[in-house]
Amino acid sequence: MEESIKLQKYFSECGIMSRRHAEEEILAGKVFLNGKTALITDRIVPGKDTVTYNGKVIEKKVAD
Repeated sequence: MEESIKLQKYFSECGIMSRRHAEEEILAGKVFLNGKTALITDRIVPGKDTVTYNGKVIEKKVAD
């Protein structure tokens, strides 16, 4: 089973913004999860779900 993480944690791990700032942006309706407006309670499976912020897909950088 693939492990899900909170959307806010995903933003933080991707280096986009802090968890708190991510919460504000989610509540403001600026974050989309699989094409739908994200909710503060959403969890994602990295690499499977599509997260969009400001029109850009957010992807976790993979270390070489």
